[in-house]
Amino acid sequence: MGDERDRQEIYTLYLGEIKMDIEGYVFPDDLYYSDQFLWIRIESDNLAIIGLNELAVKAVKEFALIEIFYPVGYEITAGKPIGASDSWKGSLTLYNPISGKIVEVNQDVEYDPQLVITDPYGAGWFFKISPINLLADKEALMKGGSPELVKWVKATIKKLV
Repeated sequence: MGDERDRQEIYTLYLGEIKMDIEGYVFPDDLYYSDQFLWIRIESDNLAIIGLNELAVKAVKEFALIEIFYPVGYEITAGKPIGASDSWKGSLTLYNPISGKIVEVNQDVEYDPQLVITDPYGAGWFFKISPINLLADKEALMKGGSPELVKWVKATIKKLV
């Protein structure tokens, strides 16, 4: 029975989106994910939105502060620190998953960090970026619904618990 559960994850349909439930954590299939707990929604070749995935959100439970280090117009490369979040459990450095130019920072999240808790895949986004090398950067990401993502989530849960 456990082997069948490992092979088959639970999918739900929510407001027209397919979301994968991996051991109680939701990961929408239309997003990409980094191994640094961030999600990436690719809106077009010229725009991607970045936020914190539900696994990190539930592990942290409450944010005291979310800070994006760089202003609109700044160019940053993938893998470099882009911001930080602080909670009573400690701080988490946010590493940029794709290279590009910052086009918008979600100031609502900086003023009210709890938006990340209440709506991590919606109003809780961190920043928007105009990608520079999207095709190459996507190769380092995990696609929603992929076996690679399931494996990473399960391994990460074991480390966090």
